[in-house]
Order: sequence, then C-alpha cells, then structure tokens
Amino acid sequence: MPPLHLSLSRQPLRLIPNRVYRTYLGGRLIDELQGRSDPTDNTFPEEWVGSFTRAVNPVREHVVDEGLSAVALPDGSQATLLSLVQQDPVPFLGEKHVARFGTDLRVLVKLLDSLIRLPIQTHPDRAFSRRYLNSDYGKTESWLILNTRVVDGEEPYILLGFKPGIDPKAWRRLVDTQDSAGQVAALNRIPVRAGDVYFVPAGTPHAIGSGVFMVEVQEPSDWVVLTEFTVGDIKIPVEYCHMGLGFDLALQTFDYRGETVRQVQSRCKVTPRLLCQETGGSEWELIGPGQTPYFGAHRLDVQRSLDIPAGRCYLAIIIAGEGTIVSDKGYTPAHRGETFFLPATLGPHQIQTSGAGLLQVMCCYPPDPDGE
Repeated sequence: MPPLHLSLSRQPLRLIPNRVYRTYLGGRLIDELQGRSDPTDNTFPEEWVGSFTRAVNPVREHVVDEGLSAVALPDGSQATLLSLVQQDPVPFLGEKHVARFGTDLRVLVKLLDSLIRLPIQTHPDRAFSRRYLNSDYGKTESWLILNTRVVDGEEPYILLGFKPGIDPKAWRRLVDTQDSAGQVAALNRIPVRAGDVYFVPAGTPHAIGSGVFMVEVQEPSDWVVLTEFTVGDIKIPVEYCHMGLGFDLALQTFDYRGETVRQVQSRCKVTPRLLCQETGGSEWELIGPGQTPYFGAHRLDVQRSLDIPAGRCYLAIIIAGEGTIVSDKGYTPAHRGETFFLPATLGPHQIQTSGAGLLQVMCCYPPDPDGE
C-alpha cells in the first residue's frame, strides 16, 4: 500500500472551507454559494482556496496558521495542504514546477465578497518586496467578478488607478490628513457586473467597492499598504498600514501615473478568450500569459463533459451546478461552492455534469514552468 501522501496525490483533494478574518464586512454571497442555511455578513468575508499563505492579521496573532488550507484525511483528522505537499512535493506540484519554483504553489486564490468599500490601498511589486520585505513575492492580482449586489442603494463598483493630476506630494497630504473623501475622489470609479475581469498590477492604487463578489487570483502574499486607517467601525494600526516601513518608504509602492477611466480600463480590463468550443462545453482564458507570467485562470462551462489533460496542478472552484471529476482513480462528486486541489499526478481526467444544468468551474493555475 503506498504512503498516505502518495495516495492523496493521485486523486482530487476536496478542500475544507477556509474563511479568513479581515477588517471589513462581507461574506454573505460566499455563504450562499456554499449553501449555508443562514448566510450573513461578518468579518470573515474571504475564503482562501488551496492556500499555502498565512494571513497577516495583527489582532489575531494567537490564531495558528490562519489562511492555510486544509484537507480531510481518511482517519477523520485534518492536515494543511502545505504540510502534505512538503512531504513529497513532486507528486502534488509536478516535476517541472518543483525544479523551477521549489515547493511553494506560488499562487493564492480567494473568494472575496465585500459589503462595504475596502480601504484604498496598493501592493508592492517583487523588486520592492525583495529589497525591503525579505520576500520573493509582490502582490500582482486579478479580479474575476462572479456576482454583485446593490448595497444601501449604491450600485457595485471598483476604484482603480489615479486620475490625472495626482502626484506623490498631493497624495501624501491626503494620507497625512486622513482625507478619505479626497482619496476616493483621486481614483477612477468604475461600475462592475458579473463576468467582468480585471488585471491589477502591483502598484496600482485601488479599492473594491461595496457589493462586489469575486474570485481573486494573485501572487501568494498578504502585503498591502493602506492609506485609510479606519474601515467602518474598525481602527487599523498605523504600523500595519505601512507594513512597519513608515509612509516615506511605503508610499513609494504607488504607481502615480494619471489615467482616465477609459485609459485604466484599456490597461486593466481583460476580455475573456475562447480556447475551445465542443459539444461537451467550452473553456475560456480569463487571465493568461498576455497579462502575467505569475498565475493564470480559466473558466469551464460544462454542458456535458470536458477533457482535462495531464501535467499541471491547479485549483478548482465550482461556481455553478454540480457534477463529477472522473479519473482513472474513480469518481469525485463536485457541488456548487466546493473547492478542490488537483495534483499534477492525477493524470488526464474529465469534468462532467450531473443533470441538465450548466456546470461552471473556475480553474486557477500557478505559473507555467515552461513559460517565461
């Protein structure tokens, strides 16, 4: 009988729900997706999927390994996905991945549902992180909008990129005086709807508005520079807002280019690309090499069955319908709201519907070891 970790590396791994504390309210639409009986908004508005990344939460330092995803073991116990992979990374991640990238998955995937506007922020790029944060990762990210809701009469939106005329000195004044209205006015406000896709390079100032439910695919870090110190009723420690670096340095992470709404949409909004259309369904590239080498995301619209080739590990989120993952190891039921890690050694497999409805799967990928 093969060791447990090898046995697990040859089957789809259903992930245990993994809600993470944040300083803003939301999460009801995640509850609804997962079929919870009493969906509510609270301070756990994010679900981290297949995460090898620990959350940075200064008020919850007592919570061990918050952010790390876990799987259920045959004996009824649990283990983090990270600990399983570290026992023998090649079967889980693939030989090429480990040879080039090591034992880290190198991508972080979240379900994120915002009841309120998040604080204005940006994220460092890799060069800044290596120099000042002792980290190989910045935080380039992408937003795959699943659904929206109107909150207190306000249509869903995002804030993205500075308007023309904002320079470092003007922005620093807005931060020092905690002029939130001025900060909001400095960014482009863009309405969003289900199906929209945005790529957000590190350094781009932004804030996710109220009523936005998305899959966020990003570099695996929790680095953030916040320029508003209060979110709703929660006061954020200033040291956390500048990552302990002081604002003289932290505000250097911002990209101060000025853009109109049309210009920032031209740079950041992505048109999904049809990769294949078959009688069994279709596959769409949402984020690919044209946007970044750091991660990728596809959407599968399965009407009957789609074949998935062998080779790469990936994370899957069932966003609509129900079906089955079929491999030479058997059948794994997959229902709306469930999440999976698909190991590299799973081999060729199929994703099939179980009924007349459409099965939609969001597939999120680490960097391609054969890419640039």
